[in-house]
Amino acid sequence: MQAWARFVAQQRFCTIPPPKVALASVAMFSGLVPGSCSQVSKLHAAAEANTAPLAASRCGNSTNRMHATANSVPSLGFSLRFPFARLRLGDSRRCTSPMQWQTQHEYSSAPLTGAGSATPSVSLAALDASHAAVAGVQPQRPNGGQRLVLVDAFALLYRVHHGFKPEHRLRTSEGLDTTIVYGFLKILLAVMEQAPPPTHLAVVFDSGSGGLKGKTFRHEIYAGYKGHRQRMPEEIAWALPPLTLLLEQMRIPTFKVPGLEADDIIATLAVKSVDAGFLVEIASPDKDFNQILRPGLELLRPATSKTKKGETFNRFNCDSFREAFDLEPHQFADVLALMGDASDNVPGVKGVGEKISIALLKEYGDLDNVLANADKVSRKQVRETLLSDDGIAAARLSSRLVKLQTDIDVPDLRVPLDTMRLQLPDEINRTNALGLLRELELKTHADRLQALYDGALRS
Repeated sequence: MQAWARFVAQQRFCTIPPPKVALASVAMFSGLVPGSCSQVSKLHAAAEANTAPLAASRCGNSTNRMHATANSVPSLGFSLRFPFARLRLGDSRRCTSPMQWQTQHEYSSAPLTGAGSATPSVSLAALDASHAAVAGVQPQRPNGGQRLVLVDAFALLYRVHHGFKPEHRLRTSEGLDTTIVYGFLKILLAVMEQAPPPTHLAVVFDSGSGGLKGKTFRHEIYAGYKGHRQRMPEEIAWALPPLTLLLEQMRIPTFKVPGLEADDIIATLAVKSVDAGFLVEIASPDKDFNQILRPGLELLRPATSKTKKGETFNRFNCDSFREAFDLEPHQFADVLALMGDASDNVPGVKGVGEKISIALLKEYGDLDNVLANADKVSRKQVRETLLSDDGIAAARLSSRLVKLQTDIDVPDLRVPLDTMRLQLPDEINRTNALGLLRELELKTHADRLQALYDGALRS
């Protein structure tokens, strides 16, 4: 894309003038337009010769490969560790679509935490006292404690994608579809604009590459799990590179763990944080999170036509769940085990729908007791199915598929909770993030983000 090449070449993306400025960015974003990708060998030669400007060109049969890492481009004014650290650039195959580009170049991310993060930032904790002193007030936080918001990236990206009719999608003056980035950031900025704002924030992605979700333990126990789903829409694949770059420049931590679904990562971090005394909110439309609702944890569901005017989210907590289902939240996994879940291709028990599953659980408490008392079920067809080997096997299998993992112990999730603290980026990152939004012609979002920065991320 010529806009990206121009953006990088003019060095609006980095306030430190580097000879190798954003080679990975040029190569990456030029590959977002069908029929276009970077001729990395020419770009690399130009950078080595310390010549400018850099420009993306249509790719020939370049056989050169370049690994973009923080070490290989030390002069950059921003970190390339995420999302570029493991991108393979300069592929000899011609990029004919964003999906093909995603297939050729593995999209990869890592938590924006720990020693690998080289860009300095200022935490809200360090700013609270100074801003309170200026305002003459004491900063207020829920329960005087800490509040974490976990954002379910792909659930929101798909919701945005399917929420816009083709004639209503947003495009830049050069024709780039920015609908997905616009919609996701609208939700993310609303999260950050809450009063009082969250003290901690993280965005969680599913694992996978090449435009497909990664395989997990659920695929190993049931080959049909999510088997009906199509490849990731090109519009979402298109949006991932600029979106992940924006998150990097905004200094928002991200998580993506190979072999794990975002739901399990979020559930583990959420329960761990609640146990540590945090108030936790999960920004997601996914109903699966109902099962982990507990005191100190609630869901932020995107607004619908029934949402109160002026509200961005529908808040859903334990009381909301009890009112809707007349059950306890922990019973929801058994509801799904009995009725199945078409969205994930979870079979459930044949002939058992939501009403019957709720009635069974109200009477018997949990799945084990339902199966143990199957001979007492009044409906003949349901009784016979629950007593059959196939029915029991389907219920047990579905239970394993729908239950979220809340105690995953892998290195990527052993990070201190404070690594998710919401931070004010340094001047370079702020300039980059705002410039990127303006390059995408998302002026309203740029203004909202600028207002957050002017208020040190406090609404």
